[in-house]
Amino acid sequence: MAVGTTAPADVLVEKIRREWVPFLSEKLVLMDWATEGTIEKNVGSKTLRWIEFNKITQDETGGLTEGSATDGEVANLSVTTYTTTIGDYGAWAKITSLADLAHNPQTRNAYIKGFAEHGARTMDSLIRNAADDTTTFLISNNKAKSTGTLATADSATAQDVSVVTRIFRGNDAEPFTKNGGYYVAVVHSDVESDLVTDVTTTRMNWVEVNKHVPGMDGQKKIITGSPGAVYGTMVLVSNQIERATLTNNVNGYKNICLAVDGVGKTSFAGMTPNNVGGGAKGPRIVVKTSGSQDTSNPLSMFNTIGWKAACGQAKLGNDRALVWYSGPET
Repeated sequence: MAVGTTAPADVLVEKIRREWVPFLSEKLVLMDWATEGTIEKNVGSKTLRWIEFNKITQDETGGLTEGSATDGEVANLSVTTYTTTIGDYGAWAKITSLADLAHNPQTRNAYIKGFAEHGARTMDSLIRNAADDTTTFLISNNKAKSTGTLATADSATAQDVSVVTRIFRGNDAEPFTKNGGYYVAVVHSDVESDLVTDVTTTRMNWVEVNKHVPGMDGQKKIITGSPGAVYGTMVLVSNQIERATLTNNVNGYKNICLAVDGVGKTSFAGMTPNNVGGGAKGPRIVVKTSGSQDTSNPLSMFNTIGWKAACGQAKLGNDRALVWYSGPET
C-alpha cells in the first residue's frame, strides 16, 4: 500500500496549533516592553488608543489654607491621547507544501520554530519602527544626549548604558517592574560584543563593573557573555535592531532604549498555549479549506495554514523612548 502524505501533514497542522504561540512568546523581545492599548469601540474596531494623565504642576509657594475653597485646587486636569490604526500581519503556506516537512519530529519542530521566528521578527520590527520615531537619542562615547556625529570608533561602552539611565531618570521616566526595576536597552548582537569586550583603564567598562560581583549578577556574566543589567538599565539582544548609515556616513546600529510607556502595542491577552482563535485580536494560527470561488484572500484559495495577528503600535513619548547610535565593531 502506498504511503500517503495527508496524515503526516495533518499531524503537523495540529502540532502547529498547539505549539506555535509558546514558541512565538519566547522569541519576542521588543514587543515585551511596549504598553498595551485599548480598542475604542465607539470610534471603530480598528482604532487603538492610549491615554496619558499629564503631570500636575507642584505648588511651591503656598499651601492649604483653612477655610479657603481655592488653595491647592488643581484647576486644569488634562490627558494626552495617542491613537493608531490596527493592521493585519501574517504569513501562510499551502498545507500540501507541508507534506515533505511532516514525516519526522525534527522537521516538524523546525517548521514551527520557523513560523514563530517569522512572527516574532515581524512584530518586533513594528515596535522598533515606532520607537525609532523618537526625537531623543544618544551617540556612543558621548556623556549626554547629543546632536553630534558618529565616528567609526564610537562603539558601544558600559558608560553609554549609564547615560541611557541618566537620560531616562532626568526625564522622570518610570523603569519596568517586571525585570526588577530597570530600564531596557535592546541592542544588536554585534553591539553586545562591543559592550562586553570593552576594556579600558580610563573610564568605566563592562568587565570592570562585573568582575568584583560574585554569581549571576557579576562574574558569571563575564563567562557566559550575557550583558545583563548595567547602571540601572537591562541590556537585551535582538538582531531586529537596524544596521544603517548614520551620521557622518558611518555604518552603525540604532539600538532601542525604552522606559514604561515609551511605545504602545495591541493587547495580546488572548494568547493561549492551545491557540486556535487567539482572542479576537491576538496572534493565532488559521487553517482554511479552499473556497470554490473565493480569490480575494490567499488563505481561502487553497487548503492553507498560516499565522495572523492584528497589530497596532505607536510612540507614546519622546522622554520615554531613546535611540542609541553606536558604531561598528572595530
